[in-house]
Amino acid sequence: MTTPRGTCPECGQVSYGWALLQPEHQRCNSCGAKLSIETRRRKDGRAAPKREERQDDETA
Repeated sequence: MTTPRGTCPECGQVSYGWALLQPEHQRCNSCGAKLSIETRRRKDGRAAPKREERQDDETA
């Protein structure tokens, strides 16, 4: 799993970190809105490859 990313639907602020998996950390620091949390995992259950590896796979 990659590091969770939280995006505020109100002001667009983006936050990263494992703390976003806890409900008490799922609010925007700027405006207080509930963040939209994104975590990525591969279909086979393994962690998603790093960004550089994904770009190489796309060109192949």
